[in-house]
Amino acid sequence: MRRLGTALALLFVVGCVKNTPSSDLQNTASSDPQEIIALDGWWNGYFLSLKLLELTTDEFLKDVAQLSKANLGISLEQGEGGVEVVGTIVGSPAHRAGIRAGAMLVSVNGVPVDEVDAALAYLRESEEAVLAFKKDAPAKVAEVISLSKERIPCLERQGQRLQEITSSGTFIGLRTKIKNARNVANADESLWREARSGTREQRAEVSLYFRQQKIIFMNAYLAFQEELEGAAGTEKFACSYE
Repeated sequence: MRRLGTALALLFVVGCVKNTPSSDLQNTASSDPQEIIALDGWWNGYFLSLKLLELTTDEFLKDVAQLSKANLGISLEQGEGGVEVVGTIVGSPAHRAGIRAGAMLVSVNGVPVDEVDAALAYLRESEEAVLAFKKDAPAKVAEVISLSKERIPCLERQGQRLQEITSSGTFIGLRTKIKNARNVANADESLWREARSGTREQRAEVSLYFRQQKIIFMNAYLAFQEELEGAAGTEKFACSYE
């Protein structure tokens, strides 16, 4: 699913919030710097692995809701030169209009776009869209194309299958676990700060705890991704792109 890239990008923003304050570094100047670096690394790894799982499941719910709606059938990603078309679903409005992989989107409904998330947000806003493309892009398409959304059978099938996952006990349990763990992680920030100025044994014990928590959440994240790929990646649910 495309939103995984978004989730990963957001992690870097979150990571900046969790970086060690300069005042904390001054307070621990008498401690072994390598121990502090290791402790900070495990804390950040723990927090970010939880955030990755949280963001991924949040975005998954948004994607499921979107699949059941009318769609243009166009897949976009952030390219080096802006918003790039990576494919259109065969038979969709975008495909019938001649849009193909390699086309570079420059505006949606007259609004310039150079970030894929902005482009997707504009596309979700209305049932019709006027798309403008670069002249010199690898894929030659009309400069301006007007499209109307339609329900796309393969996306609807995917949406129905993924909806089954959201109502499963496994997914509901995972979301509950994330919510509870988020509260624990907020409390664990105090544990991290105390360990930074504590004893060597305390730092080693807390580092081990953070490492174990990181493994738990990363394993949950990987299991969730595997379940999604198994559900929507089969031939029955897959869409054909060009």
